[in-house]
Amino acid sequence: MMLKKSLLLVFACLATIAANAQCVINATASYMPTTVCQNDTVQFSMSSNVVGVSYNWTGPAGYSETGANPTVDSIQPSQKGTYVVITSKIGCASDTDSIAINVNVPEYPNVGPDTPICSGDTLSITFGTVLSTFEVVCFAPDNSVDTTLIKYISYPNAQKHTHSGQYKFITISNAGCVSDTQTFTIPGSAIPYQPDTPIAAAVTNPICKGDTLRLTGGSNSAVDRYYWEGPNGQNYNVKDVTVNGYNLTGKQMFLLRTDSNYCKSDPDTLIVDVLHTDPPKVAIAADPGFIVGTNVQVTFTANVQNEGFNNIYQWRKNGVNIPNAVNKTYQAVTTQTIQQGDILTVWVQTIPTCANIDTALSNPTSLNIKLDVKEVTANNQLQLYPNPVKDILHVTGVTDERKLIVTNLVGQKVDLKSRMIVNKQAVKINTVSLQPGIYILRYGNKAMKFIKTD
Repeated sequence: MMLKKSLLLVFACLATIAANAQCVINATASYMPTTVCQNDTVQFSMSSNVVGVSYNWTGPAGYSETGANPTVDSIQPSQKGTYVVITSKIGCASDTDSIAINVNVPEYPNVGPDTPICSGDTLSITFGTVLSTFEVVCFAPDNSVDTTLIKYISYPNAQKHTHSGQYKFITISNAGCVSDTQTFTIPGSAIPYQPDTPIAAAVTNPICKGDTLRLTGGSNSAVDRYYWEGPNGQNYNVKDVTVNGYNLTGKQMFLLRTDSNYCKSDPDTLIVDVLHTDPPKVAIAADPGFIVGTNVQVTFTANVQNEGFNNIYQWRKNGVNIPNAVNKTYQAVTTQTIQQGDILTVWVQTIPTCANIDTALSNPTSLNIKLDVKEVTANNQLQLYPNPVKDILHVTGVTDERKLIVTNLVGQKVDLKSRMIVNKQAVKINTVSLQPGIYILRYGNKAMKFIKTD
């Protein structure tokens, strides 16, 4: 009898052990979608090796649910965190699993146009600063779609009836979350039309220095204001301009703009010629200078004051017109085309002008040509005395008096045959009948100045 009871007890223990072995719960929790965005519905799912178990879910913000597949509807950032599920069955050991859920929130940057703009300008729609990378998809009133990454969308040559109206946009976060649609509106008044280019004119053109300047403005568009801009910061906010005693000279450029609804037109350009009332003056400059060596190219420049807009030039050497030397500059080579003692002048005529005289002649100009050692030695043999001279000029260092030439500053030759007395020591030239002034004596490639006095 005792043996029978012992066997029954053993069978009962084995049955209990077998039953417990069949009730080891292994449960795994999961959720969808894998990336959770604000306002999504999160679906939990459970899998278990034991049937007939019960589930108890808890989570952030007081979340509590039962069942294998509960949901979180329209999840919000306050509901992110860890969700825990406990699986249980009577007579079985419970199992626990957890899920960490992050709620990605689409960002809503400040969006708006850079206004005001004018028809024809570039419309830029900018987005305010945000913390993360996202895309903005913009649906424009003309049904075009543009996508950008946190910067701006631009519409060149914006037009009032094309680019005014309602803009819709969504944002896509770096997690792929799409925001609700946001809208803003650009009213047609924010893109007014640009006025036509105005018409600028002068009542009188050209005018003389000191005259009254009269400017007139006009436009084919209805405009609110006129804006004139002139030389030296001149600004006039009137349609027609009157300036008494205008003293600037030369080509005066004026720009005229208009505006309508603060949209400025393209400018019209007006050039008013203001002419000098003083006669012209001309001076000669030399490059590289007036003191040069032999065989040096020298560029002479005529600098004209009180000039008009067109000048006529004529260069002269020793009073004689130089052929084809009719430009602002004249080039010569020392000891080749210009010699020591040659006198240069330049005549100029300027047009148009308000002066009574439109021509000018420069003062006489000559070069000081530095000779080399050999030439200096030879040149030192040619001497004039006395200088200045009143009656008889002595010239030494002359071996052939036929090569002597004397001219005045305008290039007129002096007849020497009746004036020269030649002996071994010197050539004597009688200057008594010469007009007082400066003369040039040439002997071969040498030249010297002398002055005749009363």
